Amino acid sequence: MIQESMTDGKFFQLLRYSTGASDRAPDILEKEWNYMHYMARRHALLGVIFCAEERMNCKPPHGLLLRWMAEVTAIENRNRHINDVIGELSEKFSSRGWRQCILKGQGNARMYPCPLRRSPGDIDIWLDAPREDIIRLARKRKSHAKAAYHHVEFPEYKGIEVEGHYRPSYTFNPIYNRRLQRYFRQQREEQFSNVIVGRREKGILGGVAVPTTEFNVTYHICHMHNHLHDRGMGLRQFVDYYYVLSEYAAKHPEGKRQRQDWERWFHHLGLYHFACSIMYVMREVFAMEESKLILPVDERRGRVVMNEILAGGNFGSYDDRFWFGRGFVGRNMQRLWRDVRLLRYFPSASICEPPFRVVHALWRLFLRP
Repeated sequence: MIQESMTDGKFFQLLRYSTGASDRAPDILEKEWNYMHYMARRHALLGVIFCAEERMNCKPPHGLLLRWMAEVTAIENRNRHINDVIGELSEKFSSRGWRQCILKGQGNARMYPCPLRRSPGDIDIWLDAPREDIIRLARKRKSHAKAAYHHVEFPEYKGIEVEGHYRPSYTFNPIYNRRLQRYFRQQREEQFSNVIVGRREKGILGGVAVPTTEFNVTYHICHMHNHLHDRGMGLRQFVDYYYVLSEYAAKHPEGKRQRQDWERWFHHLGLYHFACSIMYVMREVFAMEESKLILPVDERRGRVVMNEILAGGNFGSYDDRFWFGRGFVGRNMQRLWRDVRLLRYFPSASICEPPFRVVHALWRLFLRP
C-alpha cells in the first residue's frame, strides 16, 4: 500500500489552506514547488492551489510561477466558455420543452470561493425527457453517439463534450440500484426546479438548475463509488465533496437530519461502508470537524480509498500499477483486477460490477431507441 510521504503531507497542508479548511499556510521550500505543481496537475487542482499561492509569502520559482499563472488563466477562460455553452444548451433544450439540471462540474464550481478556478471537464446535464427521446436526439446529431446506462454522449458543442443524462447515476448491485433510481425519480421535480438565482451573463452561470445540497450529499457518494471501481479517483472529487458537506453543515447548523438518519439511508443504498471511508478522507485530508461529518469514520477502508487516490490521480490517469495496457481488453482487465483487490473491503460492488458490465454491454448492443 502506498504510504503518504512528507512532501505529500505538505501538499495536503497546502490544499487545506487553499480550500479554507485551514488558515495556516505551509512552509514550502523552493525545491518543493515543482512537486506541488505536479501534484496539483495530477489531481486537476492547479487553479485551486494557485488561490493559496497568492496569499503566501513563499512563492514558486519565477519560471514556474509564470507557467502556473498561464495555466490558471486558461482554466478561467475555459470555465467562462463552458458557462456560456451551458446557457446556449439550456435555451436549446428548453425550446423542446425539456427541463435540465447541471450535474457535477459547473454546478459544483459555484460552491468554490473562486468558481472560475475549478478545473472543468465536460458538461453533464440531466434532462427531463424520456430516455429514448434523448438518445434519438443525440444520434440525430451524431449517428454513432455512445449510449450508456445513465447517459448518452452528444456531439461536441463549441469544443465542449456534452453528456445527456436520463439517470443521474447508478450502483452495480441491482437491488440497491433499484432503490437509488426510485430516489432519483422522487427527486426529479425538486432538482429541476432548483434554479440558480441571477441573470445569465457572459461567462457567468445563472438561470439554470443545479442539484440541491441534500441531493448532492448522496449523488456525489454514488459518483465517487462508481469511479473507485472503474477508472479511479482524484482529489478534485473530494474537494467537491468537502464543499458539499460544508454547505450542508452551514444550512443545517442544528443537525436537522441526524447522523442516524444518514446511516440508515446509506445502508438502504448499500453505500454505507464506502461513505464512511469518505468521511476518513474528509477528516485526514481536509481536517473536517467531527460536527460536519454525517457518518462515522471508517479508518480501515478509508486508508484503502486514500491509497487509490494517491496512486491514480484524476480519473486514475496516473495509475502505473497495471501492466494490462490501455486498450479495450486492458481496460476491462484493469477493472476486473480492481474488483478483486477491493473485494474484501467493498464486496457487494466488487461482486456485482463484472456481471453489470456484461449485462450493460448486451443492453448497448441491442439498444434501439
